[in-house]
Amino acid sequence: NLLDYGNYSYQACAKDSSGRENCTEKRVIRIGSVSTDVADCMVLDKANSVYSMTQDIVKSGFNGICINISAQNVTLDCKGFSIYNSYSTAYVFGIYSNQRNTTIKNCQVSVGNGDGFNYFGYGVYFINSNYSSIVNSTLYRNFYNLVLESSSNNVLKDSNLSLSGFYDVNIFNSLNNTFVNCIYDISQEIVNSGSSL
Repeated sequence: NLLDYGNYSYQACAKDSSGRENCTEKRVIRIGSVSTDVADCMVLDKANSVYSMTQDIVKSGFNGICINISAQNVTLDCKGFSIYNSYSTAYVFGIYSNQRNTTIKNCQVSVGNGDGFNYFGYGVYFINSNYSSIVNSTLYRNFYNLVLESSSNNVLKDSNLSLSGFYDVNIFNSLNNTFVNCIYDISQEIVNSGSSL
């Protein structure tokens, strides 16, 4: 059987014919949590992994999903780099996740705010993404800066959402989401029925 991702301790011991035992020191081995570089739009599909951006991702005319998180327990560390799209004619998602325990940190996302160039730019879109977090990030000039759809028990911390084309925050069918030390225009927030912060 294959081992699940995690930390494992091991020690080797041997006994001689007279029963004396000699053991090595205990050691720990880590299975999983591969660090992967991100230099362009891509699918993050390795569970229990940390992905790190190595440069800005700058697009013009991009449609679709730039960063698609398709595995559980994934961390995207943008390292202060940006995901930026200057022009599009259809839906654009800066970062999209439908997975549990997604962590997005140190990101700047701007993919279009409905200013005549892109009417459907979503900065971060969580759908069915529970127990996830966005930390120390800036979501700006998106049509929707943040959407939580059927996504509960998430945390947005130390982040700034601004200059949206429609709403900074749109929450529906989502419960128990927490915002800590965040800046956004409360008039640009919509919490639909069946949802709570």
